[in-house]
Amino acid sequence: MACLVVDFADWIVYLVAIIGIPLWVLSVGLLTMAKPRPEDAEERVKEPFTGY
Repeated sequence: MACLVVDFADWIVYLVAIIGIPLWVLSVGLLTMAKPRPEDAEERVKEPFTGY
């Protein structure tokens, strides 16, 4: 426990693991969902976005 208080490098690793990786996974998922499939591309232009 004392190492966590003293060593700042450990905190950086924990922040990346707890916050950075999940945010990256969510952003990749949202970008993938936002890109239309070829068969849905024309339909998305005609109708507004209504959700997932």
